[in-house]
Amino acid sequence: MSNASSEKSTGSHFPFNIFEPPANLPEPAKVLYHRAAGPVMIASAFCTHPERFSYPVDVLKTWGEPLHRAYYELSNWMVENEVRLRAEAPDVLSALQDILGAVEPVRRGLGILIGSLDARPANPNDPSLVAMVTAFMENFQKNHERHAHAILDGISVSWDVLIPLRDALSKWSRTLRADESTNAMRFLHNESANNGSSVSAIGSHGHKGKRINEKMLAMLIKNPECYEWTAEHFAEKLECRSSTVTGTDAWKNIMAVRTKRAVERTSRHGNTEKIDRRRHPKKKR
Repeated sequence: MSNASSEKSTGSHFPFNIFEPPANLPEPAKVLYHRAAGPVMIASAFCTHPERFSYPVDVLKTWGEPLHRAYYELSNWMVENEVRLRAEAPDVLSALQDILGAVEPVRRGLGILIGSLDARPANPNDPSLVAMVTAFMENFQKNHERHAHAILDGISVSWDVLIPLRDALSKWSRTLRADESTNAMRFLHNESANNGSSVSAIGSHGHKGKRINEKMLAMLIKNPECYEWTAEHFAEKLECRSSTVTGTDAWKNIMAVRTKRAVERTSRHGNTEKIDRRRHPKKKR
């Protein structure tokens, strides 16, 4: 008898896109859901990559920086709105706390790896400190994969950490609908403490609310072959401009991964590309 029924549910079993909010939620609740789904999407996508243990620091940054930004925009929003969440929607607050807890090990692990591979002395004018930091960084780089396994092994983020938030927002939506005429929209669109601008969904680089970055990440999680797609192919699938695609964090990650894989192929097999002698004739001795 199959044990499939006893296995933990994953996003692929849901009849809906786990990274998209329930269709009938009020718009303010959808904004909050996208805000919370952002860090989950980035962290879960990173954890699916078997090559993550050997990623160089520039590739790690294409994951770590967006995740760090997404994590703190969500956590800062929660801090700013804690009183209302505790009073009106404690289940929403609890679900958001669980999301941060699930993502934190990945965020912290990426931070440790990036900081160790790209260490900088606090005082660059102190020769002894510079020498010590340089020696540490060189040693870490030499044993990169071993350190990465020690930091990242066993860490994963399940998509279904978003399910409790779907349930809580669905229940809270009745209050939001009743409050739409007053300040619910303003509440869920609080201005960012960092830049004073409206905080929308994490990684929302796409125009007209299409959230292209989020959709690209979701596609990469479901189908790793998308890493070979052109920007034009993504644009056609997502009904946007190719310039919108190439402006996303997801595209930067795709290009970094492609570069790393090309370098690995070259180092494994050598440069076996045939030389076109019509364009590059042998030099006469």
